[in-house]
Amino acid sequence: MLRRIVGTAMELVDARYGALGVLAEKGDSLSEFIPVGLTEHERADLSRVEFPRGCGLLGHLIRHPEPLRVEEIARHPKSVGFPPGHPPMHSLLGVAVSVRGQIYGNLYLSDRRDAQPFDTHDEAVPIALAGAAGLAIENATPAEPPRQDQG
Repeated sequence: MLRRIVGTAMELVDARYGALGVLAEKGDSLSEFIPVGLTEHERADLSRVEFPRGCGLLGHLIRHPEPLRVEEIARHPKSVGFPPGHPPMHSLLGVAVSVRGQIYGNLYLSDRRDAQPFDTHDEAVPIALAGAAGLAIENATPAEPPRQDQG
């Protein structure tokens, strides 16, 4: 279901890439990372690389749960770069995945296919779908939620 949510967000915003990170129980790292939009070749290049740990921009989305739009990822002060073999990505639109103040992870989109920066109209899509993702994660999570929103 989470993969479908990412794919739907990508389709509605016409983004080349998308992903959803799910926080580990303690809330200090990601327990699951669901990338969408990678080619078979890109997946093979990344097969030996660990998925993101929730640092950099992805971690920023968790610690600061307001929507984030970045025109050039490499220029953002929170960017930590990409691992070897990662496809180049330039723009980012990300939101925290949360329900009732509980942060469960993040949903992000990268690189609109028309090469334009993400705008406020694009922002509404991942915000709505992050809520659905949060409910899905919450329903699949044992009684203790990962982390309170520091807000």
